[in-house]
Amino acid sequence: MTAVVRAATSSDMATIVALHAQAFPTNFMSLLGERFLRCYYELTLSTTDGILLVAVAEGETVGFAAGSTRPGQLYAGIRRQQGAMFLAILPALVRRPTLCLRLLQRYFQAGQRASVKLRSCGAELASLAVSPKFRGRDHGTSLVLRFGDLAHGRGRNQMYVLTPRDDNRLVITFYERLQFTADSEVGPPSRPMLRLVCDLARRADEPAVRAVDHD
Repeated sequence: MTAVVRAATSSDMATIVALHAQAFPTNFMSLLGERFLRCYYELTLSTTDGILLVAVAEGETVGFAAGSTRPGQLYAGIRRQQGAMFLAILPALVRRPTLCLRLLQRYFQAGQRASVKLRSCGAELASLAVSPKFRGRDHGTSLVLRFGDLAHGRGRNQMYVLTPRDDNRLVITFYERLQFTADSEVGPPSRPMLRLVCDLARRADEPAVRAVDHD
């Protein structure tokens, strides 16, 4: 059954947070706790440049996609709301003090990413997750294609995603089948990330993409 992809609302927030935590249990954002995830996705939803979508199938929200057509503005917004963000992650830091160092590193990285992405002309697909029991049904493909359509409609000719370079062939192949190509490597040597880019202007001129997804 094909999912219906629609814009998320505040009533979807609890499900989005749960899907993120389920899909990325060891991800740094997940380790910061559900309160932080809620703040992050609420900020994405509230900004004019944010895109937050959900896929609904069989009466259930089965996946979501999140990002921004101006990612630099989103990261700058996170830094401006650092007080609220700190309160949201405080319980996680109390439980796991070792997160403090990683948090400081990510804070400075966010500042660097904001300055770089303010000059970027591409939309960033920051998060994509599908419930495990609904994977393999093209729901992830539907979310990515709709995200790209919205970004292109807002004047963006490219969209990109950052994903781990190593031990991640399944995910990389998924995006390659949706016309993403490797553009560059970013991040520290200990955890290199691939920047995969999709040319939305070219895709808009071609027949609809038919991809077998693995999500």
